Amino acid sequence: MTQAMQSTQLSKLDLFTPSPLHLDLPPLVTAPYPIMGAACIMLSAPDVRARAAHIRSQLGEAAQDESYMRNRRAKHDRIVKHMGITYEPTVGWYVCSDPSRNGDGEVLGKEKEKKKTPGSMRSEEKRMAYAEKALEEEWRTMGLGGLVAEDTDYMACVRGRRGRRKEREIVILD
Repeated sequence: MTQAMQSTQLSKLDLFTPSPLHLDLPPLVTAPYPIMGAACIMLSAPDVRARAAHIRSQLGEAAQDESYMRNRRAKHDRIVKHMGITYEPTVGWYVCSDPSRNGDGEVLGKEKEKKKTPGSMRSEEKRMAYAEKALEEEWRTMGLGGLVAEDTDYMACVRGRRGRRKEREIVILD
């Protein structure tokens, strides 16, 4: 997965679909496998190249600039962080935690907090407003601005929120 993201400059929102960014793209074939005790995700190289070509064609001339593509990937990471979601190959996209809390369970934004949190992360309303605005901007960049309805439920593909999905079952054939 890391190699696919680095070589194509695609983000997790681009690769693991359906996602809040790409509501209608079919999923790529993924396979989890262990490396040194950690779970990794294997992707088909031809599928990744085809997905990269499709997304770059939607982005047009902007996709030719590699710095734009790197910044786009970082922007998608911020969207994912604001939404508080993560991807798991056996489940799909799901709500992983409350992004307004740190690892100790302390609420961010209190006076005693040493690190300053961005204003867009201080409440759920602000986080969702940031995510919606960023997603709408990405849709416009890809030429989908008029095709995505304003009342579209972009969280329908995320487990643990509206539009819950059943857990996927992995079958290994001999």
